[in-house]
Amino acid sequence: MWLPPNERCPGTANCDVPSRDPDYESRLYDDPVEVSYDSLALDGEDPVERTIRACAVYDNGADDPLEVKRHSVRPDSPNCNTQLGNCGCSESGRVCLGGSKQGTPCGGDDAACGEDGLCDACPVLGGVTTDDEMFLPLGSYYVQAP
Repeated sequence: MWLPPNERCPGTANCDVPSRDPDYESRLYDDPVEVSYDSLALDGEDPVERTIRACAVYDNGADDPLEVKRHSVRPDSPNCNTQLGNCGCSESGRVCLGGSKQGTPCGGDDAACGEDGLCDACPVLGGVTTDDEMFLPLGSYYVQAP
């Protein structure tokens, strides 16, 4: 997250990441660091001076393939609740994990991944628990009426 000044984004698409270092960054989505910005004033006339920019990046195993979202692990997750979100992924959405065909669509068939791969990797989707991919910056402020 970047504290002001920031240009407002026209929507969720085409919102560029600022070139400066973020003011807040967390990679622990299930237990993020809490920060209090007591002196932050967001009451200026100019929207640039009161806009906080927030971005989320889901690498889904790009940095560490062992951390990819896996179908075989999701159905047995203690937080898996099909009424709230997806548990695992459909066969048509799975790709190879490991081996020479990593990342290749495999349709739920381990044989399509070669002898060193498994058809087990799932795409990243929005989630409703910390067991899924969620990004929800929480904050509060109060505007006192004159």
